[in-house]
Amino acid sequence: MYLLNKRQNNIILMIIGLFFLSCTACENKKERLEKPIDLLEKKAFEAILLEVYLIEGDVRFHLRNEHLDSLRIRITTQMNAMYKENNTDHEQFTKSYIYYMNDPTLSAEIMKNISNQLVEMQAKEEVRQKDTIA
Repeated sequence: MYLLNKRQNNIILMIIGLFFLSCTACENKKERLEKPIDLLEKKAFEAILLEVYLIEGDVRFHLRNEHLDSLRIRITTQMNAMYKENNTDHEQFTKSYIYYMNDPTLSAEIMKNISNQLVEMQAKEEVRQKDTIA
């Protein structure tokens, strides 16, 4: 798991933006998508999506300091490790993402849970940093 630090606070803003984007896109959908056979359970999906956002925040932080080639390798390595750790793959995650994000109620609940987890992680990291300094 990748810890959120102060320099990665923009990830919370990104999640809020994604939340509003997904809700706006979902409002126009009248039909509910068919549930994929290999749909990830909601809690597992939340955990994976949280890690995806943390990886994205890490990449955004390092974007200024690294070349694009090394960033591509970093992203691929982190995403593959995350998929392996969660016993899934890109295809299953993508199907689950499309399914959950096309349901306004589920997507709002998932984004709220992830935002709460990020805030909690940030608070723990700030306490850990204060303890290290003291």
